[in-house]
Amino acid sequence: MRSRRRNQALDGLDDEIRDHIEYETEINIARGMTPDEARRQARLAFGNVTLVQEDARAAWTWTWLEQARQDLRFGARILKNSPGLSVTAAVLIALVIGINTTIYSMINALVTQPAPGVNPAGLVRIAIPERPGAPLISYPDYLDYRAQTTTLQALTAFTNGRVTLTSDSGSYAMNAAAVDANFFDTTGVQPMRGRTFTPSEARLTDSAGLVAILSYRTWQDLFGGDEHIVGRAIGVNNQPATVIGVAPPNFRGTMLSERTDVWLPLLMYWGSFSPESLQRSMTDGSETPVDVIGRLATGISLSATQADFATMQARLNRSYPTADRPAVAVVRYAATAGGVIPSGAPTFLAIFSVITMLTVLIVSANVANLMLSRAIARQRETAVRQSLGASRWRVVRLLLAEGLSISLVAWVAACLIAFWASRALPRLLPESPFAASGIDFSPDWRVVAYAMVLAAIGTIAFSIAPAFRVWRQDALPWLKAGEHSVAPGRSRLSGALVVLQLAFSVVLLTTAGLATRSASLMMVDLGFDSKNLLLLTVRANANATTRETDYVLIDRVKERLKSIPGVHSVSYVRTLARSRDMVRTAGVPQAVRANTHIIGPDYFETMGLLPTAGRTLTAADRERPGAMAVINQNLADTLWPAQNPLGKTMTLRALTFRGPSDVETEGVEVVGVLPNAFVFGFDPERLDPRPNMIFMVEQQAFATSGRNPAVREITFYLRHGSADLESVASVLPPVLREIDPRLAIASTRTMESQLEGVTFEARIIARLLLIFSLISLVIAAIGQYAVVAFNMRRRVREFGVRIALGASARQVLSTVLGEGLALTAIGLCVGLLLSLGVALAARGALFGVTPTDAPTYAAVFALLGCVALVACCLPARAATRVDPVQALRQE
Repeated sequence: MRSRRRNQALDGLDDEIRDHIEYETEINIARGMTPDEARRQARLAFGNVTLVQEDARAAWTWTWLEQARQDLRFGARILKNSPGLSVTAAVLIALVIGINTTIYSMINALVTQPAPGVNPAGLVRIAIPERPGAPLISYPDYLDYRAQTTTLQALTAFTNGRVTLTSDSGSYAMNAAAVDANFFDTTGVQPMRGRTFTPSEARLTDSAGLVAILSYRTWQDLFGGDEHIVGRAIGVNNQPATVIGVAPPNFRGTMLSERTDVWLPLLMYWGSFSPESLQRSMTDGSETPVDVIGRLATGISLSATQADFATMQARLNRSYPTADRPAVAVVRYAATAGGVIPSGAPTFLAIFSVITMLTVLIVSANVANLMLSRAIARQRETAVRQSLGASRWRVVRLLLAEGLSISLVAWVAACLIAFWASRALPRLLPESPFAASGIDFSPDWRVVAYAMVLAAIGTIAFSIAPAFRVWRQDALPWLKAGEHSVAPGRSRLSGALVVLQLAFSVVLLTTAGLATRSASLMMVDLGFDSKNLLLLTVRANANATTRETDYVLIDRVKERLKSIPGVHSVSYVRTLARSRDMVRTAGVPQAVRANTHIIGPDYFETMGLLPTAGRTLTAADRERPGAMAVINQNLADTLWPAQNPLGKTMTLRALTFRGPSDVETEGVEVVGVLPNAFVFGFDPERLDPRPNMIFMVEQQAFATSGRNPAVREITFYLRHGSADLESVASVLPPVLREIDPRLAIASTRTMESQLEGVTFEARIIARLLLIFSLISLVIAAIGQYAVVAFNMRRRVREFGVRIALGASARQVLSTVLGEGLALTAIGLCVGLLLSLGVALAARGALFGVTPTDAPTYAAVFALLGCVALVACCLPARAATRVDPVQALRQE
């Protein structure tokens, strides 16, 4: 209503002004004036009609809103009047924002998205802050939490492992999830066929009544989508079981790393291995086998649940004061909640936030150069606006409106790039778990807002330079100048922006170079030949139930694999739950940490490792009463510096999350010393990059030390000819079925792919840094070309005069090249200083390279120098072709 009255008043304003002037004219005529004089005097008495109209409009309307609309309409004209500049600027901004937004979108999805198929509303996970990636608690603690909690409507436990599943078509090593009865109800997952576990089935400890729920993929791959799968008999760990359901197609587990093939009741799962395993898992408070997820009660907050668990934990600590119970935290459920990704995400985002700002500044400096050249070319237009009454602030607002128009286009394009890249990037990394995770990495509203913030930062950044120039501009000289005049002198601001771009490009390129070299060095000089080595992991727990039958089976498999054409040698490594030990020996006051590996005969020959002292281990050592070991040179130097370690003895105590356990092996004799080699790859997370290693065969001494593996999973190492990999891998399944149909293949991979997984995180960061640095390199090259070309256009008359006075093309070329390369030299020097500071701050994350790695800096300087030379040559050649006659006529 108020808006309607305002519009009606403004529409009648012209009529009122006209009536008022006519009335005054009639009065003047009555006073004896001529009609023309009477109208002139009436207008003079009334004043400036336009000013009165503007004052009235200001009183009845929001002037600032109307001016803002006018500014935006004017700013949008740049998209039409200068399409080349607008498209170039928008593409540059869209690229940098789109790539940064993609990374933010993926991190945001990994930290906040649930696993496919899970209902995340109100779902929480029990995490252990001091053990990210291993938020496991004891089963007795879980039962106490479930019985005492007042803030959760449901609490469930689960654990993961591997089982041997037997069907009519053979035996298969499957990833299993052992869950409590309420697991599916708590997570909001309902089977597509059959039913879930009942409370009575969850309480059974006898595996005779074992039931199972299959994943959709297992149902399709192993049973061909059998419509009558429910009620079908299968085998699990050589125990009869019955299929009671099939999970929905998109559900593979609650966590990102899960690829569950079959779900089993928790207690039955433990009982399928041995009664001792069941008893230990159910009653031993020092064992931490289960993961815990709960659902909040209606109206309960996360903080209230955290306080509830703190109270329950304090009560348990008072009841069991000797228990070593780590503090727990209640966190919102996500597919990575409680894992290493949320704990490392802040650091990762902090690193890439700095990189984001660098790339945004580089792009902003580039676009600022383009906008500055346009602003200088329009200085006469700006002077005319100021002479007609426009304030400097109004002119600056027009420039900001132009920048905003470009940023809006770039923001839309960046969101489209992010939507595309967030779907394509995980698939471009086939070795990553992201491609098969099922998590939706598409940008949500947080990511779109993040892109908008970056676009706003870019708008302000690249609008400052032209706005500052306009603010300082004196209108009078430009009003006197001719239409084609250009600004005298050189643009120091443009040169400073080029230096800034080059400096930041040096920082990104050197950082990427150091990270890439560091990641690559993790894969070299491992101490053995990793090529032509095939790894075959087999589950044999259903085939051999005693130590003797286990040896017989392993030896049969080893000899049969060795007879495959193209295979030169075969050995194996046991997969043990405990492979870390604290080593003590006489004369060394403090125990040292070491990795213990249970190996088979011919392991060192297969790996290509020859002892520097002593001998290797043989099959005969398995029957010797005393424990024997071969150690690496690093452990020998640590325990017995400057001494001969052969014949010396040491004591091994197994390590768990809680520290040294009671599993101890005394009197282990050293019979050989190996050169240092990263036989299981280099772990960048390990505190000591020179690991201590112990190699032992399965000996009688283990029977009393508890070191015999409960899950008989063996990895065979096959050394083969380079051309025989496919032929060897293809015959492995029939060979194993020939030996025993119950042998199940868990995985087959090459040693090189095994080692690549160790350095996955470092290589991904290096690859992303490389992408950022290459983009900044292209942007810097465009920016340098733009400023050199712009300076050349500003000095066309100067070059024309020089050529008219006899200057050669070579002299003009050297002049332009010299100015461009001078900027390059300054930018490289500034970038070198910044790069050294960044590299020194990140020296702890580098492996095998120093922050002052000369090859990296030399390569970066050579690359940037070549790019700068090309960027300067193109406008320099154009300067040599200036027509002096046309240049002198320009004014």
